[in-house]
Amino acid sequence: MPDQATYLTTRQLQELLQVDRLTIYRLLDAGDIPAFKIGRQWRFDSREIERWLNKRSDTQSASSEQAEPTTRSQGIENLPLAGMQTIQDSFARVLGLRLAIVTKRAQPVTSPSNEQPLDQLLQTTSAGLDYLAVLIEAGQKNLELEEDGAIVGMLSQTLQLGQQGVAWLCCGPFVYAERTEALHANLDRMAQACDLPRELLYQALLKTRALNQAEREQFAALLTSLAVAIETLIAQEQAFRQHLQKIAALATQRVGEL
Repeated sequence: MPDQATYLTTRQLQELLQVDRLTIYRLLDAGDIPAFKIGRQWRFDSREIERWLNKRSDTQSASSEQAEPTTRSQGIENLPLAGMQTIQDSFARVLGLRLAIVTKRAQPVTSPSNEQPLDQLLQTTSAGLDYLAVLIEAGQKNLELEEDGAIVGMLSQTLQLGQQGVAWLCCGPFVYAERTEALHANLDRMAQACDLPRELLYQALLKTRALNQAEREQFAALLTSLAVAIETLIAQEQAFRQHLQKIAALATQRVGEL
C-alpha cells in the first residue's frame, strides 16, 4: 500500500475484505474498525486499514502459538459481556429477583442484576458469604439445603461459555413460600450461621420474594431460556471473531495491491 492515503468507500472496503455490507456496519457499530464520516458517508483511510489488518493478523498468530489452554481469567475479555449483561438485566427485572453469572469457584462473570436486601446483607460478613456460597452450590445441584427447615434457596442453571468453560446462572436467594410460617423458628439459627443481627436479617427476609413450588419450576424454565439466549449470543460472537480473523489473514495478502 502506498504511503499516501487512499480513502476507501464502504463498497471498496467490502471488496477488499470480501465481506457483505452488514459485516462492515457491525464493525462500525462496535467501534472495531478505523473510520470517519464525510456527511452521511463512511470513509476508511487505507493506511489505518492496513495497520488494523496487520494488528488482527498478529493477534491471530499470537493466539495460535499459545500451547497452554486459556484460563478463565485470561479468556473473559473475549466474551460479549455487554450483551450478556443486558440480557441478564432484562430477565432480572421480569423475575424480580437477583441474577448473576458466576464461575464454578463463585467468581463473578457479570455484575449482579437487581440486587436485593438479603443478598446485600449476606455479603457484609464472611459467614454470610459462606452461606450464600452454600445456597449457590445447592442451586447448582437443583437441591434444597440439607438442613431441616431451610427458609431460603437459590435456583441455578449451567451455562456454557464457549471456550471459556462452564459457569452458573444464579437466581435468588428467595424464601420458600411453604416455610414462611417457620421464619421465626429458624431465624436465630440462620442469624447465628451468617453472623448477622437477628433483626436486620428478619427485615431483609421480609423484603425477599417468596416462591412456591409451581413458581420455582416456572422460574427454572425461564432460567433455561435465558441460558440458551446467552449461549447463542456467545456462539455468534465467537463465530464472528473467527470470521474476522480469517478476513484479516486473507486481506493482508491483498493490501499491497492498492
